Amino acid sequence: MQKDIITALKIMILTFTFYKIGEKIPQNNFAELENSEIIEKNFLQIVIKEHPLWNMPEFWHAAIFTSIREELKTQKNFLIGHDESSDDTLIRERNIVFGQLASYCNNMLMFHIEKSVVKEIVGSFCKFFNMLENQIKEIYVNIFQIMKILINFIRAL
Repeated sequence: MQKDIITALKIMILTFTFYKIGEKIPQNNFAELENSEIIEKNFLQIVIKEHPLWNMPEFWHAAIFTSIREELKTQKNFLIGHDESSDDTLIRERNIVFGQLASYCNNMLMFHIEKSVVKEIVGSFCKFFNMLENQIKEIYVNIFQIMKILINFIRAL
């Protein structure tokens, strides 16, 4: 199962990377610019986001946990031979968890996971890793900002 999660994570990253060039879209509001057309990009994510895997909270829990564990392990390897106080270790680990959770908030919302589900998943990790209150608030602000951007983007279509 671990290999399946890692494979799915790699696919997820690739879906935000690869795209097919679509039509040129005229932009009347930017007529003063030399090139007043924008080239449409159809990302692979659009095609696979309907797959049932992306709607399984269990997948997201496992994926986030795997990513956090791997990043903590990677960072620990960089510190071999360096003394670090337990307070510094705790701060570093919380910052790693914060970064991973913020990234996954974005990914889950891009795959149209319900905001309440995203908040529940993120909340469970915040509690598990004893995140600081200001970090938790910042992650939730991130969720709302992303939702606002997505709603405006969808309305523009």
